[in-house]
Amino acid sequence: MPLSLAWHKNGRELFLLSLMGRAGRQRMMAVEFTPGSPSGIGRPRELFTFEGHLFVSCTPVRCYDVAADGQRFYAVKQATPPPPPVVTHINLIPDWVEELKAKVPTGR
Repeated sequence: MPLSLAWHKNGRELFLLSLMGRAGRQRMMAVEFTPGSPSGIGRPRELFTFEGHLFVSCTPVRCYDVAADGQRFYAVKQATPPPPPVVTHINLIPDWVEELKAKVPTGR
């Protein structure tokens, strides 16, 4: 799975989302970038960690973005679906095929 990358508006910092770790946590990282010839890339530094499932599948598009000031992130949070309804009764219809034939003519 490719890393999800986003540029800071100033063009001198790159943010990346790590892969899920063993403890079920992910890390948001930042890397300094120095443009020029040759360009320079710094060492990644951890900004914060969070429990998994914050981000929905981030491919083929990035599911987070960086605020213009570079101080906040906007992300898509995966919603926990509600539990399915509890089955409290079952209706049994004997000879349902015959009832269906009587209610829906075949048109022949």
